[in-house]
Amino acid sequence: MKLIVTASSARCMLKLSNRGQITNLPVDCVVERLGNVSFVGALPGPVDSLCRLNFEVYGITVEAALKGDRNLAAQTMSLGSLERRSRFQRDRGDDGWLLLANRKWLPTFA
Repeated sequence: MKLIVTASSARCMLKLSNRGQITNLPVDCVVERLGNVSFVGALPGPVDSLCRLNFEVYGITVEAALKGDRNLAAQTMSLGSLERRSRFQRDRGDDGWLLLANRKWLPTFA
């Protein structure tokens, strides 16, 4: 936000693909590290698409949590990047364990 408002650079925590910044973690895992950001402008098409998908998934996730909508929660869980690679899609009918494990933070599903 600071970059958009001030058109300056910012030092912030970034989530990046590990390219050797953290030597004892696998290459290509996601790591957080401090970095300088100075880019403001349009993202390239594929990056824009991925960011938009994540934005939509996060929005639907919040909506499902606020409404306590199990069907919507199941849909959004199947769209997340990690979930696409997990057993969730195979076992889609068994989403109750995820909600149960997170009941402390999702009281609308209790």
